[in-house]
This record gives sequence, structure tokens and C-alpha cells, in this order.
Amino acid sequence: MLVPRSMLGLAPADLERLVCARVPGGQGAGAMLGSAAVAAAHHISVRRLHQLFRHEPLTVAAQIRHDRLERCRDDLAAGRGTVSAIAARWGFGDPAHFSRLFRAAYGCPPREYPVVARRSR
Repeated sequence: MLVPRSMLGLAPADLERLVCARVPGGQGAGAMLGSAAVAAAHHISVRRLHQLFRHEPLTVAAQIRHDRLERCRDDLAAGRGTVSAIAARWGFGDPAHFSRLFRAAYGCPPREYPVVARRSR
């Protein structure tokens, strides 16, 4: 039986907060969490975490990846480092893989994004 989120005490926005949570005292990419770490931080099982996301548009992993890409986009727009440094800061170890993900999400390569961001202001 499917239990509504309201009965679980979780509003829709709480699901994103669940995934965006960081380990206390964590910094940068080390603070980014996988499913197991998110579940442990909230004292629920990994299975329960995935159940909570069953009817959401993104899986837990996809939500984590989306949030990391958004943080990269913000850092690129603000000029907070090179593409490789920003990608590594947010847990993308392979620059080519990061560039492919970024282009798919935002329609331009990460090295061009600061120019695109300035134009759209």
C-alpha cells in the first residue's frame, strides 16, 4: 500500500532537502552524498529512501547529479575557478564526462557557460 508523503511527514520540498543534506562538518565534494550516505544521515534505509522517490520525476541518484550540476553552473557563472577545478570540487573526477553531462543539461559546454550567463543577465 502506498502511503502519501503527507502521512510520512515529508512535504515534496523535503525530498529534495533529504538529498541535498550534507554530512555535518562536510566540505565540497566530500560533502556530496550517495544514496547510502543520505539514507544513513537521515536514519532510514536505502530502500526506504528509494521508496520515497518512487513517484518523483528524478531518482535519488539523478537528483544528486542534478544538484551537483547546478552547483557547478553557479560556480562557473561566478568565475570561482577553472572548469576542471569546479568539476572536481563537486565530485566529477572525469572532465570529459562532466562536460558531456553539463552540455546535456544546459545546452552549452561548461567553458562557454560564463559568457552565456553574462549575456542572460
